[in-house]
Amino acid sequence: AYQNLDPAPGVNTPCAVPNPFSAGCSCPSASQGWNGASQSFRVVSMIPGTAGQIVGSTVTLCFETPQNAPLSAAVEVCDGVTADSTGLTDASGPIQACIDAAGNRTAGTVALPPGTYIDSSIG
Repeated sequence: AYQNLDPAPGVNTPCAVPNPFSAGCSCPSASQGWNGASQSFRVVSMIPGTAGQIVGSTVTLCFETPQNAPLSAAVEVCDGVTADSTGLTDASGPIQACIDAAGNRTAGTVALPPGTYIDSSIG
């Protein structure tokens, strides 16, 4: 991430907080192994005691997307049943299979490993 201050008339826009990975107000370049994306947003604040004057800056977040990242990460959610823990694919079938297996015992708990799960069966 990095932060640029709002420009002022006749003043060059300073780099308020440089990105530690690029040493400037930019996302790392492809030559630095970067192949990600960025998202910018404005941060503004009204100056107290003024007639609505604001001061602000633009903060840009840099996202890295590894070139060989797996499209899903299958993890075991119960005995012999795997599900995607990245939230990229629906895990409702495997989750329901684990709930059914737990319900067939006298008592059971389904505990999912850390991750993001999509369950399309929940409305």
